[in-house]
Amino acid sequence: MLLITLIFLLFLLFPFLPSIKEYLNPRDILPLPIDFNYSRNPRYFSESFKRKLHETIKIEDVLKALDGTGILDFHGEDIKIYHIDSIPSGMELNKIIYMLGDLKTGENVTIKGECFLSR
Repeated sequence: MLLITLIFLLFLLFPFLPSIKEYLNPRDILPLPIDFNYSRNPRYFSESFKRKLHETIKIEDVLKALDGTGILDFHGEDIKIYHIDSIPSGMELNKIIYMLGDLKTGENVTIKGECFLSR
């Protein structure tokens, strides 16, 4: 039983051996540079995503597409922009839908992609 306890304690202590060795005999001359005035930005991912969108989509292309039915090139994939008030009956949509306002559909409409609505 004593042997099992000693083996357990050895396994418990083993991960800490390099840090104990470094603490007793330091080899680093300078500490790691840490900026203590740094603060995390909770909106980092949303801001970086918006920045990537602005870099990828040209405003002129968006304005042309918004004037009528248009196509945007986004990372090699064509994004079609349609100006419709409702989705006609019997349509099957496999793409992402983004609508301003309420989504109105006819009968037997199948939407297999994501659907985002905004007011």
